[in-house]
Amino acid sequence: MKLLVKIISLIAILGFTSIGSSSNAFGDDGYQTNAQIKIKAKTLLGWDNNMFFEAERRDAWDTDSDHFYEHWEGIVGNVTPQEWFEYGVGYRYIHAGDKKHGTEHRPHVFVTPQTKLMGDRLKISARNKLEYRVRDFGNDGFQYKIKPKISYLIPATDEFNISPYVSDEIAYSMIKGDWHNNEVEAGLEFVVNSHYIITPFYKYISDIPSGDKKISMWGVNGGVSF
Repeated sequence: MKLLVKIISLIAILGFTSIGSSSNAFGDDGYQTNAQIKIKAKTLLGWDNNMFFEAERRDAWDTDSDHFYEHWEGIVGNVTPQEWFEYGVGYRYIHAGDKKHGTEHRPHVFVTPQTKLMGDRLKISARNKLEYRVRDFGNDGFQYKIKPKISYLIPATDEFNISPYVSDEIAYSMIKGDWHNNEVEAGLEFVVNSHYIITPFYKYISDIPSGDKKISMWGVNGGVSF
């Protein structure tokens, strides 16, 4: 029997985050650990060499209280017909713990225009995602997200690369009819031998335009790609 897919990578990630919050909706300040695994596969059908599939699972815990914080898992299929364009469909299941709400199903579609400049070192992208949120704690409905991102590859040696990046994801709720979430993130991705990844980062989350929710997150993720 001929195999139809080829496993490209298996990535295991362990992260540690310090959270500072001025919003009582997210509880007290504290620390959080997370474990994540990603599997990426490529189809071998011949006519779609630019089609990939990713499956992932993530679990997070509040370190200071040992409380389960959040679990989600999902699958995404994406196609890159040209270097400057990517699109796909996916699904994510989310189950939140003590300090958040219950469960949620999020089927989604996305389109990402992208380009590389300066000898392919500078990458600019803007992911546009449309989700349908099926929730057990509120009304169902659509949510639109746009996430522009800029990264720059710095090849230090043949086996060691550094990529600073910055991104800003903004969400618009079609349920409420307003922009309601802004996540700004900056970090450095260190890649060693194409297998080991370490990413220190800073993320600032706020509500717009009200500014009621303000969360600062410092952390580091470490991963191994097989």
